[in-house]
Amino acid sequence: MPTSTAPSPRRRAAVVLAALAVPLAAALLTGCSPHTADDAAPTTAQPDASPSATGAQTTTDTRAVVGPLLLGVPDLWQVGATTAGVTVVQAAGCAEGQICPAFAVLQGEAVAADFDGSQAYTQDGTGCPNGLTPQPSDAQPQVTEIVIDGIDGTLSTVAVACATAEGEVQLTVPQTQWWLPEAPGGAVLVVDRWSFDGLASRVAGAAWATAGQ
Repeated sequence: MPTSTAPSPRRRAAVVLAALAVPLAAALLTGCSPHTADDAAPTTAQPDASPSATGAQTTTDTRAVVGPLLLGVPDLWQVGATTAGVTVVQAAGCAEGQICPAFAVLQGEAVAADFDGSQAYTQDGTGCPNGLTPQPSDAQPQVTEIVIDGIDGTLSTVAVACATAEGEVQLTVPQTQWWLPEAPGGAVLVVDRWSFDGLASRVAGAAWATAGQ
């Protein structure tokens, strides 16, 4: 009687399982792999500040003087000194020379004389994410009327292009700005293009540090 060369049912099952295991393992590894250079970066992006850097974590606010404002400040923010009418608030814990998420509060002559709230303000000195420079824009902001501690103003949002030193635009970020031209002690402008979490509600609940002086 001739000897059969066909594999047994048990051997065939083992071969099938082995063949299935190879693509399955490859698929699992692919799902865990980091992004590659082929992953396209969006041209319109949120700033690369982490939630912890910009105040998204639950923290207890301390009422602090930020330029002309009394503002609720979480411990994740660090308030700088006011220099020539400009107060910069940045993410706490940034090393010197590091690009840090920051927003600026400007008052009086620190605000360009020709600014009227109808355009993006890019002269605040806080820059863009990734060390880029905000570019002047003709884009018209979306404007909402506001009142802060009895003073009328506007809240604006506008897309701002951010470019390298050579002028090459790398990304576009949303900029939020609060403009209060009749503030006590001179016009006040708050500029944020790093999307600080909770800043809008904190500015809305601010008081004037100069009140009663």
